[in-house]
Amino acid sequence: MAMSNTSTTPTRRTITKKIMSSRQQGSDTESVSLDDSPTSESIAYSMGDDNQVQVDDSDDAVTITLPSSLDIVVSGDLKEALLYARSMNKKLVLDGSEVDQLSTPAIQLVIAVEQSLTADGIEAVLLNPSAEFASAFDDLGLFSSLMKWKVES
Repeated sequence: MAMSNTSTTPTRRTITKKIMSSRQQGSDTESVSLDDSPTSESIAYSMGDDNQVQVDDSDDAVTITLPSSLDIVVSGDLKEALLYARSMNKKLVLDGSEVDQLSTPAIQLVIAVEQSLTADGIEAVLLNPSAEFASAFDDLGLFSSLMKWKVES
């Protein structure tokens, strides 16, 4: 991955190319937007409506803000966002405060990224998980997996 000369953060062009190359072409509802600030990157994966995974990359952490509905359609965007965060090798903050619905594929991704980060000694934080977020894990008998995350409010 190409790096800018003034920062260890990937350049705008590199991130855009990586995202666009992994997406199917021709969809009206997909969009990608990037923030140009020199110390952070902000990436929005959108599947229409307000259902969007937001990624903010700062110097010390990657924050992923989850949409209200994390269904199978959004799981692909969540996977890309988590893979990006994982590739940065820094603290991951997962904001689950807006989640009203969480599908099994999304839960599998959340569990997998926590296991991967923990194995490599990288901090993973769950910020303000909604009651529905926690309930979805509990419904599948996976509440103990959710509790492996450091939870902050």
